[in-house]
Amino acid sequence: MKNLWILLLIFFLILSSGCQGNSSSYDQENQIIFFEYWEEFSSEVLSGVGSPPLMIDFPTYRYEAPSNSLISYLGIFGSLPENINPFEVPIILGNGFTLNGDAGGGATSSLKGIGDLPYYPGPPTPYFLADWNEKGSIHIKPLYMISFMDVSLKNPLPPEGAWVDPGNTLTFTNEEIQATAISTIRYTYKLTLKNYLVLRDHCLNSSW
Repeated sequence: MKNLWILLLIFFLILSSGCQGNSSSYDQENQIIFFEYWEEFSSEVLSGVGSPPLMIDFPTYRYEAPSNSLISYLGIFGSLPENINPFEVPIILGNGFTLNGDAGGGATSSLKGIGDLPYYPGPPTPYFLADWNEKGSIHIKPLYMISFMDVSLKNPLPPEGAWVDPGNTLTFTNEEIQATAISTIRYTYKLTLKNYLVLRDHCLNSSW
């Protein structure tokens, strides 16, 4: 019986050690929070005539999951005043926008270094980063209606906002059909929120 208890104790210690090794935690000294807010706007003309399609620019960064790297095409990372120094800020905000359907095509994006929260990007950005915690989770809240050109849609974020934990992705979607004297159009807005913990020395500059 004594030997059985010893074996059970050893098994428990090995299992506990394995669980601790597989857990991930926010190491603020060596990691930076990369929080991405990506909007997708599309339309479908059901009848009549809609606005001319709009083409927008290309994204300016990418996140590489295999190497856990955040890569800027514009040389945004560095120590100059106009750069983002990943060793001095706790959060990098990625803001992206994609057009689809009859609305047009293309995508654009940008990166912003943030020293503390709350952070208000300013209009017409329909959200603000309200808070964060020791786990690296970000609390995002709605501010305005969704506005693009002459279209206004309900913000799909709940009034209380949403906490996005590291490694998680949240998606919110709103679809509306709007009719005018000359057209009936279905608009779809999709909001995707992602949170990554990136090693500070994995924020890199690269060419296209």
